[in-house]
Amino acid sequence: MVPVARYRVRTTSRVRDLEAGLDWGVETFATVAYAPGEYGAFENDRALNAEAEALKTEQRQLSNALGGKRSKRAKKARKALAKRHRKVANRRKNHVHQVTAKLVRQHRLIVTEDLSIENLTASAGTAEKPGKNVKAKAGLNRAILDTAPGSFLNVLRIKAEQAGCQVILLDPRQHRSSQTCPSCASVRTKRLSEREHHCGCGFVATRDQAAAVSTLADGLTLLGREPTWAARPDTPSKAA
Repeated sequence: MVPVARYRVRTTSRVRDLEAGLDWGVETFATVAYAPGEYGAFENDRALNAEAEALKTEQRQLSNALGGKRSKRAKKARKALAKRHRKVANRRKNHVHQVTAKLVRQHRLIVTEDLSIENLTASAGTAEKPGKNVKAKAGLNRAILDTAPGSFLNVLRIKAEQAGCQVILLDPRQHRSSQTCPSCASVRTKRLSEREHHCGCGFVATRDQAAAVSTLADGLTLLGREPTWAARPDTPSKAA
């Protein structure tokens, strides 16, 4: 199994010279790549998981209180549940600010996908057409929303502009970073369960590491700077 290192800045004479591809995810909150073999990662804080049992308990207490005639008890339970939800939201917000602050402080260029939260959390089915793995997809959607990808991207862009760090957003409809080998540019559809990238060209990495390198390669190509480790076709995107 390919190991995922915790976040470690690539050795360089000037920290702000760093240019990275960034792959957001659920298993690992953000994986950064500077070149094949040079990676770092920010772990997922999993704020909702940390408070899951407490939320269930307080939700049950509220339900019990609403079933009786003691309005004061229900009011107290409702207040406690709301406070718990605020705690989760504040922890999630704090994690986003910590990660984005570190990223823009240490990089002059960050290339990542322009995340579509609507597409990421699309339902696996409806009541009329349930589809497959609906329960698993619902769980995945909760995990996705718990990482606050929309907030992460918005805060990253704002902080980057303030810090003089360039952010390039790649259109995922045109750049299939998670399916593309960063070494030979071959494209192969991977199942979500496939967490490692093994290519016939010999390139091996975790799925997130490979996606981050591929993202960086596309961003550099967009800037007219062909990466030394791979040839990438010129494709349009947008920069922020």
